[in-house]
Amino acid sequence: MKMNKSKWTLLVLIMLFMLPQAKGQQAGLGMFRPAWFEQPVLYLYGPVEYNKTSQDHTPVDSIVFQVEDGGGVNIISAPPYLVPEHLKLDYDVLWFRVIGITGGFLEVIVNSTNGQTAYIRKDQGSFLYWPEFLTTISTVEPVAGNPLRIKPLDHASEVETEFAFLHAVAARDEWLMVELLDSDLNKISTAWLKWRNSERMLLTWSLFM
Repeated sequence: MKMNKSKWTLLVLIMLFMLPQAKGQQAGLGMFRPAWFEQPVLYLYGPVEYNKTSQDHTPVDSIVFQVEDGGGVNIISAPPYLVPEHLKLDYDVLWFRVIGITGGFLEVIVNSTNGQTAYIRKDQGSFLYWPEFLTTISTVEPVAGNPLRIKPLDHASEVETEFAFLHAVAARDEWLMVELLDSDLNKISTAWLKWRNSERMLLTWSLFM
C-alpha cells in the first residue's frame, strides 16, 4: 500500500520525534544517498540472489521523488514503513544506513525505528563507507566514556582541551582525526577519536552545524 505525500510526511515526522534512532541498531558499513535527480524512482527489493543481476530481480516497492522547478525535491509516494536514518528534504538530505552488500545490491535499513531492511541497487545513488561519510559531515561527538586522545591508540594520553564542536578530517582504521573548534568554528587543535569497536559505533554525529 502506498501513502500520499502529506500523510507519509506526517507519519515520518511523528515516528522520528518519538524515536529518532533504534536502540542497539547495528553499525553496518556506511550510508547511502539516492540519486533522485537522475533516477526519480528508488526501487526496493526483497531478498536477492548474489549470482543474479539486478535485471533478474523484481522490485517489491518503490519511493517516488518529484524534483521541483527550483531544484528542490519531494517524496510523492512511499511505503508506509519508510523511516530513513536521515530525512530533511528541504536541505536535500536523505540517507539510509547500509548493513550489507550482495552483488549489485545494498541492504539498507528502511525503518530506523524497528530495523526493517530492504535491498536497493548500488547504481541508484551514492554509497559512502563510514570513514568517508564521517569526514564529510559537519560534526561528530563521542559517546560517554570515549575520550579524545593525542594519538590513535587506546593507551594514548587523553586530550583535556575544551571545545564546542568536533569536525572529522581524516580516518585511520578505527580512529578519526578531529579538529577541535570553538563556538565561532575556529580551530583550536586536533585530536584522535575512536569511532567504533567490534560491537558498535562510539560516536554520534550531526549533518548540520
